[in-house]
Amino acid sequence: LKCQAASWINRAVSARLCSAHLAAGLGRMRSAGAGADVPAPRGPGFLGFTSTYSRLDVEPRAAGRIRRLAVISAGLLAVALAAVVARHYVALGSGPAVLSPGSTGALQQQSEQKEVLEAAHSHSLRSSAAKNSPAVSDESTTDAAPASASASQSPWHIVTDAAGALGNMFGQAAVNLHLVSTTSTTMTTTTTTMTTTSSRTTTTTSSSTTSATTTTITTTTTKLASLFCFMVVRTVGYEPALATQMYWKKASIFECEENAVYSNGGVVQVGEITSVEIHADTVKMGNLSKAGTTTNSWLNTLTFMKAWELVLEDGRWWSHEWVAKVDPDAVFFPHRLKVGLYKYYTAGDPNGPALWVGNCDRSFQGNPKHLKIFGALEVFSRNALGMYNANGKHQCKEELDWEGWGEDYYMQRCMQLMNVQAVDGVSFFGDARCYYAPCTDTTKVAFHDFKDVGSYFACMDTSRNAEAAKVFMK
Repeated sequence: LKCQAASWINRAVSARLCSAHLAAGLGRMRSAGAGADVPAPRGPGFLGFTSTYSRLDVEPRAAGRIRRLAVISAGLLAVALAAVVARHYVALGSGPAVLSPGSTGALQQQSEQKEVLEAAHSHSLRSSAAKNSPAVSDESTTDAAPASASASQSPWHIVTDAAGALGNMFGQAAVNLHLVSTTSTTMTTTTTTMTTTSSRTTTTTSSSTTSATTTTITTTTTKLASLFCFMVVRTVGYEPALATQMYWKKASIFECEENAVYSNGGVVQVGEITSVEIHADTVKMGNLSKAGTTTNSWLNTLTFMKAWELVLEDGRWWSHEWVAKVDPDAVFFPHRLKVGLYKYYTAGDPNGPALWVGNCDRSFQGNPKHLKIFGALEVFSRNALGMYNANGKHQCKEELDWEGWGEDYYMQRCMQLMNVQAVDGVSFFGDARCYYAPCTDTTKVAFHDFKDVGSYFACMDTSRNAEAAKVFMK
């Protein structure tokens, strides 16, 4: 619009110059005695343009056109200026929010997102290397009023969503860089052509050799194993809100090929997923002073026995090479786990090995170092879980003294009882309870523990950005 307006103004100025030259020429004719019937100028016209002469009929054709062009140009300039001001106004985010009739449903669908995003935005993002703050109280999480559909939504989620999407893209690119190999094969073919020329006295035979080189480039992309992932969410506390954000951002278990959400203490809504309730008695905290107790955390073995039964009944796990149980407060990267497990299990092999992944070998209470499972991330191959389903769940429940154990120690001992082979996955896991690792360490599959939305996604974004930087460097 601005370019068009400038063009019209240039045309108007040119017309003005033409009028001025015409007036000067007629003035010279008068002074030279060209004729008494040459009229004098009638004074300035519209916007200062000199009026021309009625005998030449210039005013209707020139001044009128100039007048129209000037009015249109002024209008277009005003419109362009208004557009620029409006665009700047919207970019600053100072304009009022306008909701279309169809947007109400979308805002209602994302009311839970808005609540936790505003809570995260109100706090400074902590350093990923720092120790996490205690979990938010149950009352502050569960009693918060839902966000109004008419309230303007904080733009912070646009930035975090964009960062998460870019991080996922770069993460997958890093996987591809590790798993694509190119081989080049050169084959040389020799062709011989014989030409014979005869005459009465001589016969001449000549030969020529032509070499043709063919280069074949073969690109092989390695197929990774697939994952079935699940988590168990408590209905009170920080976990439902945190799991909901994972769902909308397609993070943690929601990046796996298939996933499931279970809950104890009732049913919880996680994004568009309604959890499957685990019907089990209320769990208690362990007391290490009691004989046979191995943890001061939750004595939740029975709850997770029933959770594993629900996984087995679901049946989808059998379509994947690996099954991962992930805690809500573990920052988990499924694509890194696939790369780490690549050498242990061939994708698509129904007869792959029975394996469990140990993620800590630290010595506690003077005991010898050995591989063990820390429950924030538990990983089993399909056939290990198949053995558990076939007989292990009954054998382990009857033969192991599990009442004073945590569920992770129970699964570890059950795998050992069934003689399932362990995989050393200590390098996969960053947890201060075993071996701390900063969120910038892209060799880690999971980081634990992050019990609020702000610190959780700060760690995830930090790790993704570090992964993206490594892709650019390559």
